[in-house]
Amino acid sequence: MFFKVLLLGVLGGGVGAGLAPGAAPVHAVPQQTAPHQLVGTVASRSGEPLAGATVMIVANRNSSVITNSAGRFLLPSPQPTPELHVSFAGYYDTTVVMPPAGQPLVVELRPVARYKKQLKKQLKSADKAWRKN
Repeated sequence: MFFKVLLLGVLGGGVGAGLAPGAAPVHAVPQQTAPHQLVGTVASRSGEPLAGATVMIVANRNSSVITNSAGRFLLPSPQPTPELHVSFAGYYDTTVVMPPAGQPLVVELRPVARYKKQLKKQLKSADKAWRKN
């Protein structure tokens, strides 16, 4: 376990200098670390890497990362094989289970049919409503 050492005092005063009478100095604060590093790649069905996809641990929605320009991610996790939720604009979200250590994870996302056409239609409709007011 890693420890973050917190020294209290003024230069040359030593640990505990400047504390109120009867107060005990704090010497170390334990720091939480994730024992497992999850590594994988997010790509389209055609094999094109998806930069900017979100990868999140289902059990802990606060643990998420964004893929790099090569579609790769590195996500710290307390569990060796958690369930992951992967999402990217224009593609269907998917949930996968991380394979055992040493095995690469490649998540292939399926594109939403006519996504660009749907966006254009929504944009036109919103623009028309805005101009009307």
